[in-house]
Amino acid sequence: MTDVLLDPSYKLEFSLPLVSFCKDVRRKEDRFIKYRVTEIVHYKERTPIAHEYLHINVFDGEGSTIKLLADRRPSGRKPVARDTNGSSGMFSGESSGFSIPGMFKKSDDSISRVLPKSSKREGGGGKEPNPPFKISTYRFPSKPAFSLIEVCGIFEEISAMAPNYTLLWNQCYWFCSTFFILVDKQLGDRVKKIQGKDYALRGKFAGELIGVTDSRKVKEQIEQYERELLEGVEQEQERRENKAKAIFMAAVKERKSKKAEFEEETRATISSLFLTAEERAKRDEQEVRSLWTKMLTKKSATT
Repeated sequence: MTDVLLDPSYKLEFSLPLVSFCKDVRRKEDRFIKYRVTEIVHYKERTPIAHEYLHINVFDGEGSTIKLLADRRPSGRKPVARDTNGSSGMFSGESSGFSIPGMFKKSDDSISRVLPKSSKREGGGGKEPNPPFKISTYRFPSKPAFSLIEVCGIFEEISAMAPNYTLLWNQCYWFCSTFFILVDKQLGDRVKKIQGKDYALRGKFAGELIGVTDSRKVKEQIEQYERELLEGVEQEQERRENKAKAIFMAAVKERKSKKAEFEEETRATISSLFLTAEERAKRDEQEVRSLWTKMLTKKSATT
């Protein structure tokens, strides 16, 4: 379905799980390598929930632009105990200190098509009686391009960092804020940033009254996640090195054991050969003595 979602000729709206979409794009890298992102717009709904989401304009390399919508909502599934990195705590939403029924769930990160004439989702191009707030716009150069594959890498990092949705932290506000911080970190001055007239409303609930997302804390969370990720890589490397060392030592021990067995068998074989030669010498000596005795006996009888 990723191929259909990214087909400019397809004229129906539907959504896919974001992680599955990203994995498919990366798996089909040869096909989607030419797809690049030209613009990303951060929107906020004019609703009591004030949901925030991203519109991503993707150029297919052949003259068409596809508009995608990426966002985070709570799912109906139970939260995962640990994130994909193996870390627990704040990355899985367990450190928030709050346990509000129904508001600690596995996140539902999704991506969908937005058609040019659609008014079903805000910013689709149709006339909206209650248009969304425009928080900010990021525009990307054609060279060097910001590829769709790179965007998927960022989304995968976000999903790994916090697979669970929590009302007061890892929600849609956090999702958008984390995305742009990671884009800034990756691209720096390559991106043109335009603050919308409603920029002050970002990460806030009930107008400008309640701020639920702190950029400083988001950056700290990213830094902590990356530290834990690096530590995990180092621990995995150490584990592999120890395993390789154990295998090597076992092989050395086995070789020494086989060498000792071979030496013992060789000694036994040589000893057996020596013993046989000694017995043969004794037998020859006995035969000579016996022959000599017979000769003496015969001579005595003759005389």
